[in-house]
Amino acid sequence: MTTVTHNPSVEDRSGEVTHQDHFAVFASLFVLSGISGLVYQVVWARKLQIAFGVNLYAIAAVLAAYFLGMALGSWLGGKVSDRSRRPLIIYALLEIGIGVTALVVTPLIDQLDIVLQPFNEMLNSNFYLLQGARFILTLGVLIVPTTLLGATVPFMNRGVMASDSHIGKRMATLYAANTLGAVAGVLVSGFYLIERIGLMHTAQLAAALSVAVGLLAIRVNWRAGPVNVRSAAVPETGSVETRQASRIVLPVMGLSGALGLSLEVLWTRLLIQGIGSTAYVFSIVLALFLAGIAIGSYIVRSRVDHWKDLYSALALTQGLAALFTLAGVPILNRVMPAIVSSVMDALGYSVEQAFFQTWALWAAGALLPATIALGASLPIAARLITSSRHAVGKNMGRLYAINTYGGVVGSLCTGFVLLPMAGVYGSITLISALYLLVAAVLVYQSDAGLMRGRRLAIIPIALSLLVWFFLPPGLVRDRVTNYTTGDILAYEEDYYGSILVTEEGDGDKFKRLLVNGTSYSGTGDYAVRYMRLQGHLPVFMSQKAVKNVLVICLGVGLTAGAITTHPDTALTVVELSRTIVDLSVFFADVNEEVHLNPDVTLVTDDGRNYLVRNPGQRFDVITLEPPPPVLAGMANLYSLDFYELAKSRMTDEGVIVQWIPLHTQSNTDTRMLIATFFKAFPNSSLWWTESGEALILGKMRDTPLVPGHIQNLLSNKKVARSLGDIDIFTPAQLAAHFLVDQNGLERLVSGSAVMTDDLPVIEYRVPVFNDDYTPLLKEMIQLRPDSHSIAKLLGISPSEADAIDEAWLNLKNSWYEK
Repeated sequence: MTTVTHNPSVEDRSGEVTHQDHFAVFASLFVLSGISGLVYQVVWARKLQIAFGVNLYAIAAVLAAYFLGMALGSWLGGKVSDRSRRPLIIYALLEIGIGVTALVVTPLIDQLDIVLQPFNEMLNSNFYLLQGARFILTLGVLIVPTTLLGATVPFMNRGVMASDSHIGKRMATLYAANTLGAVAGVLVSGFYLIERIGLMHTAQLAAALSVAVGLLAIRVNWRAGPVNVRSAAVPETGSVETRQASRIVLPVMGLSGALGLSLEVLWTRLLIQGIGSTAYVFSIVLALFLAGIAIGSYIVRSRVDHWKDLYSALALTQGLAALFTLAGVPILNRVMPAIVSSVMDALGYSVEQAFFQTWALWAAGALLPATIALGASLPIAARLITSSRHAVGKNMGRLYAINTYGGVVGSLCTGFVLLPMAGVYGSITLISALYLLVAAVLVYQSDAGLMRGRRLAIIPIALSLLVWFFLPPGLVRDRVTNYTTGDILAYEEDYYGSILVTEEGDGDKFKRLLVNGTSYSGTGDYAVRYMRLQGHLPVFMSQKAVKNVLVICLGVGLTAGAITTHPDTALTVVELSRTIVDLSVFFADVNEEVHLNPDVTLVTDDGRNYLVRNPGQRFDVITLEPPPPVLAGMANLYSLDFYELAKSRMTDEGVIVQWIPLHTQSNTDTRMLIATFFKAFPNSSLWWTESGEALILGKMRDTPLVPGHIQNLLSNKKVARSLGDIDIFTPAQLAAHFLVDQNGLERLVSGSAVMTDDLPVIEYRVPVFNDDYTPLLKEMIQLRPDSHSIAKLLGISPSEADAIDEAWLNLKNSWYEK
């Protein structure tokens, strides 16, 4: 870090008098600016997922709009920053503007879906038009704060340059400082603030930080005096060379930015295998990615002004990025297990005790080498195209803008083109090849007289080719399929994830659907039981004939298939992944071939957003069987706000059923999930479907079923066959699954927290497998009403109470000890 001077003025080597130098102070402020900037990104992306849905197209629109605004601000700021005598005062005003506009924009995001509602009929019929509308709306609401964010980069860089001799060092230090702040912003928002104070208060805290940074910058800079701006008498030195360098370096860094964001997407896909797509996982991957960039930038800070062959130095970074991109999977699979085991042993932890910390170490070993190389590249590129401090703002603005634009293109192309077409292995190979191409172009441009730099840059290029030659194509697939235990029947890559269908078991074989290493559904006995019940139960509990049904999340199709056995039902199934829909054929023996049923409408979209975009539709039944609640984005289908939305789309006699696993979160969080549902639907009951699985059922009206209602539905042969497969043949056997009534639920959740969109706490819990749910289950069993009360509620003859008791005891003996 450059030493702070307290002299009234400082002379640079050209003899010009400059402003008082407070570089260390402003570098520290840039750390704080990085914190608030990433907090905004995390909060806005999370709120926009709620508004537009958790599908990759919507998320891509959010990220593209965010980074395009940043790039625009950097470009515009670069055009004017070099002509300003008070660039740090403008920087300070930009920070204050960011804080103020963030306070205005953040609550507006919650209302964005309302803007699209008048156009829903047109948008629903045109998928790509819908995505375009989402993008334009997102860009429109974020354009002001993100443009201001981007503009801070050139103004800060121009304002702290007191001498031509330290341009590279200061640019690298600022880049490292801002990126280090970004790491802190990701961690503090993803691991602490959102879980404890909610999205809105987190954004307000970030806004307060932005304003405080701006006020501090004004106070420090006001005493420092103005900076010198270039005049005709002081020409920019080296302008011809820098213009030539810009024609090469700017396109190269645009491509490098695209490859860097592609790499982040790919490594996220690889690293989430076996741990699940949780908010913590995404936070750690992003934090590690940014940390590597900060480290790389800091490493070169003291050298970048002294290197004679900057082209070779930049080529070296791109060659190392290629090498570590290719070598990352072997490092992850072959090297890191021994290293992580040694580290955890030295700390006195076992993998089981500290699974998440172990995973973070694995991720660091895979991610950091390549990202450190990438972090070193931008300061080198900036120094290549900048020989005078009088052009720092313009050049840094252009470079940052084009690198950011590249990142937008890279993330979009990877998610929508590379992964579906080439898979993870093909994508990694292509990205490495392009890095090598960039490195080769830069080596060609390097000074032929400085052979040492050229030779050094060629080493990682040669090693990359060697690794590529010996890298088995199956190694990447092995990483993706490492957490499967059966035979792989299908393996597909799409924008949603790495999707597998496996067949497992020695005797009675069953199939499983896995997404990113997490089991989403299957055809084991327990899964067939609870998913069949999830389809049949709301139909049985509806007082009137069910006509319109909505199933959110298809999975293997068991729930949707069960509903199709009931006559005269119009079924709509909303599923995020088209690939999952296509793989339904593997489960045709248990899902009634739902994917071929002409009476079923299959929609590829986010279930919540589908309800938002169709305010005129009303459903007699809504069922939800999303992935485990702790996975990223799933809180959107377990929040009070979502249940209120679903309630507004139900008929007067409507019924809704939500899957409540007992084993994927703590007992306290299970109570919270039930309490949230119960607050929206006080006419609720809890049903026990298998040892660790439950269903909570809510009704719009609290009316008992008429006598004989269940028996009449069981008389349908298709319905009887479907339920008979899970050993339910009589109304008493169905009633035996009834666990807790409305009064019991009120006692069960008394004092429990309620989850909202603003406070999606379940998503910010460390993933656990709760094998100690028995005490909570025991409490539920104690709250179970007597069988006579259950019979009365379900319209079953009082004489069947003993049969309900007998069936209940059989279920309890079968499941309770499991």
